[in-house]
Amino acid sequence: MTDALNLGIRQSEFTPVDDTFVVPYQRNPLVKGRGDFLSLLKDKLNMELSGKFNHRVALHGLGGVGKTQCALEYVYANKAIYRRIYWISAVNQASMLSDYQKIAKLVRLAIPQEASPADIAEAVLAWLRGERSWLVVIDNLDDIKVAQGLLPENAPGKHTLITTRNPRTQGIPAEPLEVPLLTPNDSVDLLSMLSNVIAHDPDEEKQAYEIVEELGYLPLAIDLASAYVRDVTGNFSEYLQRYRINHKNSFFGSQMATVNTQTPLQLPGLCLLTPFKKTNML
Repeated sequence: MTDALNLGIRQSEFTPVDDTFVVPYQRNPLVKGRGDFLSLLKDKLNMELSGKFNHRVALHGLGGVGKTQCALEYVYANKAIYRRIYWISAVNQASMLSDYQKIAKLVRLAIPQEASPADIAEAVLAWLRGERSWLVVIDNLDDIKVAQGLLPENAPGKHTLITTRNPRTQGIPAEPLEVPLLTPNDSVDLLSMLSNVIAHDPDEEKQAYEIVEELGYLPLAIDLASAYVRDVTGNFSEYLQRYRINHKNSFFGSQMATVNTQTPLQLPGLCLLTPFKKTNML
């Protein structure tokens, strides 16, 4: 599961016709608590420092923390400062080459009929070197070998933003920027907004804070919990009770040491899914 599933991000249902803005997701109006982080990201992309991979930043962090969400919000919040913005999926090399082919077609590059996908990608990269203002998002680059030879050259006004679960960003190479967990207050706000349940008394508020703490302040885990509260329990108290029962009895709870750190959802998210499955089977 990728961060692109987080918090209602939805793939656009139309084929892009604007060759200057090719982003497959609509803007998410439910972003919470990322204003300061996005300002930091903007500053980091614009920095000119000696010995750094200037103008290329890799957002890294836990699965479910909202890396793709942050990249998407940065794109829409800063759309006016770039002449061109392109989104490339780096799930594997084939997806990267395919997205470069789409760009080549949209901008009507003169490509020989016999050109290979790699040749087309190189033609797009060469074309970008001649353009003066753009942002390229490389999403879900967890295997850095996938992007070998497929990253654009960066310069002032020519930025690359990468999302990855791999914290070793120098191998990309790119400047690292870890996406933080939400604060407790932002987590509760998100839980309430997505579940349509507002805490009206101190006990309910306390339960909301306990839920987000149990979920590790991960946006994706909170998103899933909110759906369960909204569609099944209707309140925080019953959800918290069910969660704790299933968390205590969960296979995952006794297997914490065996959970791979590269798993898209860390332990809170895995345990969160357990009561959903059990309850739905009743």
